[in-house]
Amino acid sequence: MKYLILTCFLLVNSFFCVAQFQSGKASYYADKFEGRKTASGEIYRGNELTAAHPTLPFGTTVKVTNQHNQKFINVRINDRGPFVSSRIIDLSKSAAEELDFINLGVVDVSIEIVPDSVLEAMRPKFYSVNVKQIEPVGFGVQIMSLSNLDMLLSMNQDLIKQKEGFKVTIQPKVIQEKQVFALILGDFNSREEAVNFKNTLSIKYADSYIVDFSKF
Repeated sequence: MKYLILTCFLLVNSFFCVAQFQSGKASYYADKFEGRKTASGEIYRGNELTAAHPTLPFGTTVKVTNQHNQKFINVRINDRGPFVSSRIIDLSKSAAEELDFINLGVVDVSIEIVPDSVLEAMRPKFYSVNVKQIEPVGFGVQIMSLSNLDMLLSMNQDLIKQKEGFKVTIQPKVIQEKQVFALILGDFNSREEAVNFKNTLSIKYADSYIVDFSKF
């Protein structure tokens, strides 16, 4: 049985923002505004997901929901407006197309500020990974199996920080026709060493068990 040893680095920054809600009518930019400068100094591009709001800070991301069809889209505020009292937001043309109200011109919407913590979770994550195939010997302690790659990489990094200097081995498995990855800690020469180590993990990883690499 072949194994993988995996080292990775995950950088995540978390922020918090109090959610704000508003409901009213939305309109969208006419084509004549294409290429014009917005109040933030950016150039308006109809194919980008941006919007104008009377007061929200530039750069704020809001979730806009069409109340007629429940379609929603996230847009970034980069302009001031609309300048009609009954309207709460002006959307770029592509945002209006996503919400499916181009033919209506104006539609009832709700808007909600998207917290920075949610935006961070949505951003693409990048990992620095050093992977090589190995044939381990001795004993290890399996602490869990994961099927989600993000969770796998994050857990691996946490383990490296907590147990500095010791090996984290990952074994791909298929369980009930589903691909999973077993996390195995340590490369002990004897079962006794592995058992002693397992006992130190019993509170946090109650279901951990000894792996004898010679059995594979």
